[in-house]
Amino acid sequence: MGPASLSVTATGRAVHGARLDRFLSLDRQAPWAGRVPDHGLLTLIGHPGSGAEEAVKRIAASERAGAVGFWLDARLYGDRDAFVHALTQQLLEQLLGAQTLVRWRSGASPPRDVLGSLGSGRAAEIARLLDPSGPPSSLPQLFALADGLTLGITWAHLLTERRMGRLSWELRASVAATESKTALILATFPATRNLLLGSDGPLFGVGEQVEVTDPTTPRWRELVRIHDLPVTDQDLQWLLLRTDGQARSTAQILESTHTLDRKSPWAAREIWERLAEQAAGRTSAQLTLARAITPQGPVLLAAIAAGRGPYSALAAHASPKQISRSLAQLAYHGVIHSPRPRLWLLAEPLLRDALSQWHALD
Repeated sequence: MGPASLSVTATGRAVHGARLDRFLSLDRQAPWAGRVPDHGLLTLIGHPGSGAEEAVKRIAASERAGAVGFWLDARLYGDRDAFVHALTQQLLEQLLGAQTLVRWRSGASPPRDVLGSLGSGRAAEIARLLDPSGPPSSLPQLFALADGLTLGITWAHLLTERRMGRLSWELRASVAATESKTALILATFPATRNLLLGSDGPLFGVGEQVEVTDPTTPRWRELVRIHDLPVTDQDLQWLLLRTDGQARSTAQILESTHTLDRKSPWAAREIWERLAEQAAGRTSAQLTLARAITPQGPVLLAAIAAGRGPYSALAAHASPKQISRSLAQLAYHGVIHSPRPRLWLLAEPLLRDALSQWHALD
């Protein structure tokens, strides 16, 4: 499977969505571009900063003749009912428009042109959906309301959790049941792919998969040239050592160099230092999150930030099995990732300096 190059716009904030995708693939199509199905399943697999999440959002927002499209972030929903409710709300807003949906919910009759475009069968089904006393619709019934649907789901591995019931299996069956009208686009991490796509997973043997990887160093050099950025090769090399070449953070910093004097020999370094200082304010929250995930979380994050091996950092306090489990839990929640065996990296490289200092003071 070939690597997927994704893409940014001038901003001091994190670069998301189509902007990231366009930045990284300015002079070429992203490899997933020719793989997006009109129906069926496509799973994008990439670490938290790779741009896989942004790609799903861009695909879901792109126009497909006769289809509606939207995306959902699985982190926002505590159980199956909450997810299906959000899916229903988004689908109805796409079909009717937000104002018409509010009017219809309040008991007012929808405009005749809306009813005419829906047809009697779909209008009756929507009216039943809007009746709070009525039984819930199945996913195939919901999907059938649209002439075509592109549904993107980020953090899709969360749909396999027990509180979600058999939702991921239902999604698979619903795509198959809607007679080639539904495209399901998912994003997950390399560490969690088997929960969806493994031999025991709900999507085993279904659809296509695309690996979303970070650009290589030669590709970053090419992007600096294409975007005419005031970044020297020495400056770029310095930055890539700090960001580990991760797509989202590297692109964010490179794009922000447009705001600096073109004569600066260390434009990327200046942006890095500025953003790393801002990111330091999130250190406490990140450590609290890591502690909530696993008791060893904060020590592991600080050790990874400082370039220490996580096993040696905790060898006196935990067994290798406990450490391995803690690393897997942090990876599951998108806090760290492992590009190759025995190497762990922060999902947010900009936190490295602050976390390293915390480790030194601890």
